[in-house]
Amino acid sequence: MLLKLLILPLVCLVAAKPTIASKEDALKVKLPIFTAQGALSDNSSSVRVFRGIPYAEPPVGELRFRPPVTKRPVRETIDATRFKDICPIWNQGGASIYTEYITGNTPYSYLKQGEDCLNLNIWTPINATYGSNLTVMIWVHGGGNTGGNAAQPYKEGTFLSLHQNVIVVSLDYRLNIFGYPGSVPAFGGNNFNPGLLDIRKAVEWTYTYIKFFGGNPDNMILFGQSAGGQNVDYYSYAWATDPLVKGFISESGVATLSSSSDFTSRNWTYVADHFNCTGNEYQQLRCLQSVPWEDLIELSYSYNSTTNDGKELKFGPLPDNQTVFSNYQDLRQRGQYAKGGYLTGNTENEAETLVKPYSIATGPNQTLVAIATDQLFHCPTNASATERSENGTPQWRYYYRGVWPNQNPLPWLGAYHSSEIPQVWGTGETWGGNKLGGPNTPEEAAFSRYIQRAWAAFAKDPIHGLSKLGWPQYDGRKNTLVQLGYKNSTLPQFVDPAEVDRSCTLPGHSA
Repeated sequence: MLLKLLILPLVCLVAAKPTIASKEDALKVKLPIFTAQGALSDNSSSVRVFRGIPYAEPPVGELRFRPPVTKRPVRETIDATRFKDICPIWNQGGASIYTEYITGNTPYSYLKQGEDCLNLNIWTPINATYGSNLTVMIWVHGGGNTGGNAAQPYKEGTFLSLHQNVIVVSLDYRLNIFGYPGSVPAFGGNNFNPGLLDIRKAVEWTYTYIKFFGGNPDNMILFGQSAGGQNVDYYSYAWATDPLVKGFISESGVATLSSSSDFTSRNWTYVADHFNCTGNEYQQLRCLQSVPWEDLIELSYSYNSTTNDGKELKFGPLPDNQTVFSNYQDLRQRGQYAKGGYLTGNTENEAETLVKPYSIATGPNQTLVAIATDQLFHCPTNASATERSENGTPQWRYYYRGVWPNQNPLPWLGAYHSSEIPQVWGTGETWGGNKLGGPNTPEEAAFSRYIQRAWAAFAKDPIHGLSKLGWPQYDGRKNTLVQLGYKNSTLPQFVDPAEVDRSCTLPGHSA
């Protein structure tokens, strides 16, 4: 059965350039593999959105834990008017600032979890047609590679598409044990990270078919935040010679952010034993492929680390020297990454929302916040940006310090982890869920439009776009760190990286 799915018919991609006679026509796009029925955006009749377009076969049954399989052609029209199921989410550790106070990253209430989740979403101007050749920005969501999804209120692509005349694509990919099962004995040391292969499959799908939505497959970038930014950076090394994209934006996450070290398959074996999956490695695999996905997720909630020698039951990217490597400093210094432009950066108070416990009045322990912010975010970003810039790579680095009243429900949050996202997406007023909410201040509105312009300038020309905007390429020894949102300023300042990297080993060879 698996072999049959992997052998796919060749599809002729030659098509006449269509014209759009009406908005109704624009909402239905005919591809060589199926027809997609989209809808007008809820926020602008000048943007159409296609939600839940499948880019791969459902990874169920014998396809669970394996690399994704290309979506087969189908005759029926795909309903792309609503988001589809999100990928199963592992236990996220209970209540947090994000679940209680900053809920724009919570999926829409009507969404369910399920394994049939390898879908993407496309926002494109209503008048874009085959041949419009618009720039394409492909978003990879965060969530620690254990949770998160592409259908979140503050990652609604309408405003970025509308204001910058670009096409925005967001995608879901497998997470936790489904996307990062690690060293599965039956796989012989290969395919540790099918979730990262999902991202590649989505990029390939977009490269092949985005022209039918008005996009230019030869002018695409990847951008993402937190684990999504890390995955974007992973991608730049894994497909160094054939990236299909021209640039990379990693917000609050680079390849050295974190990775699993479970090379002994301890977690995989624990799960197999829990479900009585015995026999040889192939029988064990087939057994775990038949366990209901809900039961696998439920195990993450019932697991007790105290009774298991304090060990966590967690699945994440594991170095396999295919999709994730263990020698990123060496790879950077030798230039073994995709040639193109790079934009990386962090918020000022990255760990403010990540360290537990915290006090509603005063926040978490500030010493731990400072250590975590430096070790997990600022210093690895400094190392990555410095070594690429020393290699002659077009590299920019930003430092986000924006603090806006409708995004800060707790006074001590500052520029917290993910706080730049509503500014980049233009959703500060519409993302919902924030317990403060309210309209943008005039300064915030102007800044949001500016940062959208900057991200789009990079996307449209990853080599020269930001230079044309006046941003200097990064040099760890000069005032080239691009400070954004400081004291409500619309325009950036260019400052000494040492202001951020005092606890790092300059000029940046520490990660």
